[in-house]
Amino acid sequence: MVGHTRLRWFLSSFGALVAAVFGAIGFWDRNRILSQPFINDTTMWESTARFHVWPWPYKLAVICNMPAFIGGWIIMVPIRLAWPTVGEAWDLLPSVTLAALLWYRVASRLETRSTIIRWTWLSAFAAASLTVVLIPMGYYTAWQLYGALMWCVAALFLRRSRAAASEVPSQLA
Repeated sequence: MVGHTRLRWFLSSFGALVAAVFGAIGFWDRNRILSQPFINDTTMWESTARFHVWPWPYKLAVICNMPAFIGGWIIMVPIRLAWPTVGEAWDLLPSVTLAALLWYRVASRLETRSTIIRWTWLSAFAAASLTVVLIPMGYYTAWQLYGALMWCVAALFLRRSRAAASEVPSQLA
């Protein structure tokens, strides 16, 4: 039981750390790119480039924590309506908090599986996340769709692990 608790805390801490570090580096890189001079003494922030520039660290943070980033966005909508001048980087705060909760939940579901399956699943998830970040896609936001699809598959696996765990005691009875 202690090993399972350690897995929960490790994954929740690591998921929040990935969201915070890579999200912050991605926001910093995006700001650096979009703050360059553009046409007629403007910056690229005033162009459509702001919808197309997504550095790979930000993509990795979002894909690895897609449900948390969607939840963070939903939390930030009323805040942005009340306070429209809040910076984009503030979107990261609720997402990081939700990322810790997300990975705690994932770890609690994974503890019903064997150690080999747990780490194989986590390694495959990390490899799939890195793959989509590093391969060029035709559309600027296709990586978001891939991340959502990847989390749908992950949710099915995690749901199946719960169902498999609930079936084991009934077969023994």
